[in-house]
Amino acid sequence: MMRRHPLYPLCWTLLALLAPLAKAAPEALHTLEVTLTAYASTPDQTEGDPTVTATGQRVRPGIVAVSRDLLKTQLPYGTQVRVVEIRTDDEGCGGYPTSTVFEVQDTMAPERVNEVDIWMPTREEALSWGRCVATLEVVAYPAR
Repeated sequence: MMRRHPLYPLCWTLLALLAPLAKAAPEALHTLEVTLTAYASTPDQTEGDPTVTATGQRVRPGIVAVSRDLLKTQLPYGTQVRVVEIRTDDEGCGGYPTSTVFEVQDTMAPERVNEVDIWMPTREEALSWGRCVATLEVVAYPAR
């Protein structure tokens, strides 16, 4: 019969106690209210290669584009944000749990102000998302 190490029960106890901490959502550093929309990788909704973001990354779930005013003042490239509240009278503007963390990797058209655009795989999904007012939390700024 194989004997267990004397610390074996303690290890399992520590793992059980620490597991919830590993899954806890990051704490908010800053909150802001924005207009939330969606975009897709179609040539008419982008400049240049529609599959590449302004930072040179390939588009993928979890990417957001931000208006240039937010990019300069509050949400630089690499910032991680989470949608915590969506306020709308319309259908749409949903589908992501509030624990979803998005990363700023793209830029919106110059005429957009105080807006965040969530990347969607298809134009239909982007159009059906709609337009709403949302509260975002900044959960991490990029390393400098």
